[in-house]
Amino acid sequence: MKFGLHKKYAILSIGLLLVEISIALFIHDRLVRPFVGDMLVVILIFTICRSFINANYFWLAVCVLIFSFAVEIGQYFNLIAILGLQHCELARTILGATFDYHDLLAYTAGALLIFIIGLLATYHSGRQLAAHRSEAQSPVRRRLTK
Repeated sequence: MKFGLHKKYAILSIGLLLVEISIALFIHDRLVRPFVGDMLVVILIFTICRSFINANYFWLAVCVLIFSFAVEIGQYFNLIAILGLQHCELARTILGATFDYHDLLAYTAGALLIFIIGLLATYHSGRQLAAHRSEAQSPVRRRLTK
């Protein structure tokens, strides 16, 4: 695990944060705000972590999922009141105030999306690497492999 700034993920984090803020301010439905918003927040936390931590892609996604579950379980036990922050709107917005098992499903869907994107990226980069290797072969070897 290495630490440093990964610009691609930092820019993606800013974009996802803007999407999350837009969902929170302007969308008040039964699908996008509660489900897609919670799914995206897992991806947002992942991209923020990935902006500064160059860790194994899949383990980092699992850690973010565990963190998300922990926050939701904290809501079940009314952690916001235990911490004395029930009157702080910012804390209620960030930590949440009510437990909903549907949120756990949304978090899992977000983590699955991270896994799928990671697998696709790994597959794609492997194909590019294989293509690059075949291009780097000598002209004689290229003729023999065709």
